Amino acid sequence: MAQYQSSYRTLTLEACLEEVIRLGDHYFLSGGGEGWRASDLLAWLERKHPALLSLPVALVPPDATGYGAVFEVDLEGEPITDAPLYRLERRKPAVEPF
Repeated sequence: MAQYQSSYRTLTLEACLEEVIRLGDHYFLSGGGEGWRASDLLAWLERKHPALLSLPVALVPPDATGYGAVFEVDLEGEPITDAPLYRLERRKPAVEPF
């Protein structure tokens, strides 16, 4: 977690995904070779793995370059590992042709 900002907020995975949704459609989460919009990941977890939504995580908000992360944390709010559960990035919108 050292490569990310030192400030983060601990919340549930569900609340974290809702926060990322509020950032806008240009933010994507990636992990395990997959990528999702937060709304798609939230809907999938609600259907397939609802128990995971209460998982405690730390949301490192995107910095000026548009990168952030989500880390799994223990019950005291300390990151379990330096590797993020999800990476968060802002992607530029596709340019519409003239």
